[in-house]
Amino acid sequence: MQIKSTDFTIDLFEDLTYDPQSADNVVKYDYYYAPEDQQYRLLQRGICVTDEEQQVIRQVYIAASGGNTSINEHSYVLFEEGLAVCCGDSVFCLAVPDLTLLWQTKADTITCFGVFAHENDLIVHGELSISRLTKEGAIIWQFSASDIFVSLTSTINFRIEGRTIYVIDWDGIMYEVDAETGRLLREYREQPSADQLRATANIDTEKDVRGKLESLSKGLRSLFLRLLSFFRND
Repeated sequence: MQIKSTDFTIDLFEDLTYDPQSADNVVKYDYYYAPEDQQYRLLQRGICVTDEEQQVIRQVYIAASGGNTSINEHSYVLFEEGLAVCCGDSVFCLAVPDLTLLWQTKADTITCFGVFAHENDLIVHGELSISRLTKEGAIIWQFSASDIFVSLTSTINFRIEGRTIYVIDWDGIMYEVDAETGRLLREYREQPSADQLRATANIDTEKDVRGKLESLSKGLRSLFLRLLSFFRND
């Protein structure tokens, strides 16, 4: 993922082969950032800033535990104070362009799917929690429901409209959450549209798995879903 700015370019990429204890790494990073209290670091990402002449200003590495997600347009927010990046169960905020670590916050028990700018704060779409953070990394509020915030039938399962957050869980329940307070406004079962049903009609494996997972806890559902994704992409 390449992020363009007026004076520099930021590249955000996965680098699962890097070992901070090895001297044989292909890429030499200037800094390595990882939570000291996390034993398992399953997700690792590189960040590189280059100037207008494509000269490297700084390269750093971030790592956290938790589930893996692809890098996409919702993996980061670039704002005046710095660059906020989702990595595993955490959000890292780095100064730009020198990429010094400003703060790191564990915003979800499992995975942070995306981070969004909202007014003067950040909204994090996590697997188990929706969180609002200040731009200094403090958690203002968190909202959780009875299931994981993952949907196999909805193409867009998280959005912010005005001061309302809309998010769908595994069971197809839509939650409307007040973005200012984190308070639940209402919840209801959202019926998938005809287009959504057609889009998922041929995904027999996912449909079968979903039926078998109904009796499992949301933690086990999350693990099973990740294993399924891994083998499908292998």
